[in-house]
Amino acid sequence: MELSIEDRFAIEDLYTRYCYAIDSLDVPEWVSCFTEDGTFAPAYGTIGGEHKGREALAAFAADPARDRGTRHWNTNLRFVSVAAGEVQATCYALLVDYEREEPFLRTHVVYHDTIRRVDGRWLFASRRPRRDAARTAPTL
Repeated sequence: MELSIEDRFAIEDLYTRYCYAIDSLDVPEWVSCFTEDGTFAPAYGTIGGEHKGREALAAFAADPARDRGTRHWNTNLRFVSVAAGEVQATCYALLVDYEREEPFLRTHVVYHDTIRRVDGRWLFASRRPRRDAARTAPTL
């Protein structure tokens, strides 16, 4: 199954809304990026575990212990599989600390996402970022 151009733009917009909302501490907007039973399982930061459902997601996003002086960049979005009303996708993400004198890259992760169409809107059903493993550069 192929995604329409409109669906692709809607999903890309979801990724953008997600980043802007969490970075601007807009908890309701960030939570609205997820399905009612959506799950987020962070791979980096001071708050671990799995946060399932909008109440738990809101508690995570509002927790003062969560890294707040950061910017999220999601890029290289790849649709792994597409079925009726559901997409499996991955993307790279950079987490940049902007509270220092010079911006500092905190981590790089690969998100593994399940995105579902609910009432005509694409929403995250699951976001499971994983930190990239250290790799040895190839010898030239």
